[in-house]
Amino acid sequence: MIERKIRVMHLVEGFHLGGAEKKLLELTERIDRTRFDVMVCSLGLGDEIGKQFACLREQGIEVVTIPRVSRLDFRLLFRLIRFLKEYDIDVILTTLFYADVMGPIAGRLAGVKRVYSWETISAPEWLIPRRLIPYKAAIRFGHKVISVSHATAEWLVAHCCDSLRSGSRQISNRIG
Repeated sequence: MIERKIRVMHLVEGFHLGGAEKKLLELTERIDRTRFDVMVCSLGLGDEIGKQFACLREQGIEVVTIPRVSRLDFRLLFRLIRFLKEYDIDVILTTLFYADVMGPIAGRLAGVKRVYSWETISAPEWLIPRRLIPYKAAIRFGHKVISVSHATAEWLVAHCCDSLRSGSRQISNRIG
């Protein structure tokens, strides 16, 4: 009997030219595709390095965009839930704010087995109150928070919710 590969979706808010996006691209290129069936899904915020992500298709990695149509596009949540069910995703790994808010909620509602948030908050001051409130609410739907630094992990525990103390992991950012 052939075992089905674990279906992993990297959910990112967009293809901006930033460190998190570059690390996501590198991680996606290097993941063991004998064990994992990988796809990248952008929520359409930025496309500076979209062509680099599009090149992943040549390696058999699906790259899709589910764009929001307005600043507060609540329908995006339902489109994302349908997409997750249709593709039978097992694991979601979210990257950056909009994906960190939408991914855990959509993942739980779609029945995704595991939802992880990969936190790269290098400048926590961007998480202003109007962003911090939905972030705190959404992050509770996820299974684990993966921090790329000790400082990020400490900030998350201090400012987001104390329950992250036992539910977070720090993984060194040693890709490359």
